[in-house]
Amino acid sequence: MTTQELIDRPVSTTEASTTDVVDRVLHALSNPQWDFRTVGGIARDTELSHEQVERVLADHQDLFRQSHLTRNGAPLYALREKPESLRERYAELRDFIASPVMYRR
Repeated sequence: MTTQELIDRPVSTTEASTTDVVDRVLHALSNPQWDFRTVGGIARDTELSHEQVERVLADHQDLFRQSHLTRNGAPLYALREKPESLRERYAELRDFIASPVMYRR
């Protein structure tokens, strides 16, 4: 199911408040002005708390992906349907190389 289909699908009144929160996060991440968003940026645009945004991102990992593009390790989020950029792949490689080596015995 695409992001637009999720936004447009009908919901029951019991799901409405939860769906509204998810829809607001989807709209914030669909903004073409940004490739990636921080939790703070999403919370500011949606007028939700950081905790609500983090809960939506954690509960709907099928819709969102997390990237570590910042040097300070702050997580950035994008819609899963957006193609992975070369910058993301480079950042993953950088994080892998910088991670400590674990030996098994």
